[in-house]
Amino acid sequence: MLHTDEKSLKERTKIMVESDRDIARWINNLRSESTKRIYSEGLLKFTEYAKQSPKEIVTNFQTNKKEAEDILTDFIHEISKKRTPKSVHNALVSVKSWLLHNDIVMRRKINCGNIKRAPTTEDESIPTQDELNRILNYSDLRGKAFISLIAFAGFRPSTAVNVKLRDIPDFIITPDSINLAKKPAQIKVKPEFSKNGRPYFTFLSSEGCEYVLEYLRSRINEGEKLTPESKVLSYSLKSSRHSIARTGFSRKIKRTFERAGYNGRPYVLRSYFDTAILNSGLSFIYQQFFMGHAGTIEATYTVNKNLPQSQIDDMRQQFKDRVEPKLETITVKARSEIAILNSKLSEREEENKELKERIAQIEAKLQIKQRPPLEISPDVYEQMDKAREEMREYFETHKEELAKQRIQREKAFEQLQADNPEIVKQMLDAEQEMYLEDIERKKAEAEKILKELRALINNPKVNKK
Repeated sequence: MLHTDEKSLKERTKIMVESDRDIARWINNLRSESTKRIYSEGLLKFTEYAKQSPKEIVTNFQTNKKEAEDILTDFIHEISKKRTPKSVHNALVSVKSWLLHNDIVMRRKINCGNIKRAPTTEDESIPTQDELNRILNYSDLRGKAFISLIAFAGFRPSTAVNVKLRDIPDFIITPDSINLAKKPAQIKVKPEFSKNGRPYFTFLSSEGCEYVLEYLRSRINEGEKLTPESKVLSYSLKSSRHSIARTGFSRKIKRTFERAGYNGRPYVLRSYFDTAILNSGLSFIYQQFFMGHAGTIEATYTVNKNLPQSQIDDMRQQFKDRVEPKLETITVKARSEIAILNSKLSEREEENKELKERIAQIEAKLQIKQRPPLEISPDVYEQMDKAREEMREYFETHKEELAKQRIQREKAFEQLQADNPEIVKQMLDAEQEMYLEDIERKKAEAEKILKELRALINNPKVNKK
């Protein structure tokens, strides 16, 4: 099978799988969607290297095993020059899986390197809360939603792109709106999107909920009709595609990392979540379950399908109290400042309430009544209309002259500012001082009136009347 440059790896893999029912049978028998993708792409790359179809590879191993193993060994050594040991190992086990499907056991050991070593991650560090905040600030709405599902819920990128609205039972969907009943929100993961092939659920932090809601509401505003079957992550309505691939999102987030000045892979966002879980003080069994690992709760959930609601509520509260503070990208200082501002706002609202009550009491004591409208004779209206007409005619007649005068004044001021900036500054300062003096004068007048009003209210004779 020859390499076709015009087609993408995904398209070529799809053609290979759909062209042979036995290959499709092999793929469908694999456990998770991630494994299916990795194995099918691995086999495709070997067929393109060997220039043989999958069936021809099987025949070659059956008739000339030494030659076939030599070709596979050369293939592994060739790709190891450009790929990580883990990727090389995945390519090898992909071919071995296809051979085993055809009752061929390969016993030759082929060196793939140290698969526990990841050169691409040696200089990679997990982002801090401030660094993640910076990354989010450089992201668009869809990017923030994708980052949230990984960093604030712990999903693998391949799982995040397959989450549907029905997988988040806390969503309240109406024809023209979407809301959340609870935060943090519970998200369920199906077995086919779980690495160990078993269902589990996790929680999306309150901050992540806000980003996902904002993104979903933007899609509603664009005219999209959301349903429980809608994916949380999607292309825009202008695109003919309804869902986006993991690699597409990963490239998008990688570009966002670069703009934010952060060096790392999108997968490091999952490490951010795992680190928060490990440092949260949660019980070990909760930690294992939230990270999608096998454990006591996972076994119960797999067998019984549902945990008691009381336990789910406890897990949600534990997540909120212990994990969310480790995930939030708002700094402690910012949270403190927000709390202070909210406190001051409450104080101001209380003061405004008291002032309104005092004004109502004063109005009740003075029994303020609305004055009757002034009676204006028709002659006055005629004079006012005449004056307005004269002003309009004047401005219409002298429109060009007034415009020239305005331009001349602006030029004169610009020239004065260029020649004597100090004088201009003094003029502006004097004008500001006059403005402030006017405010003080009005304030003094208001205080004087208020003082007289209070004296009038406290006058026994007035109160008696």
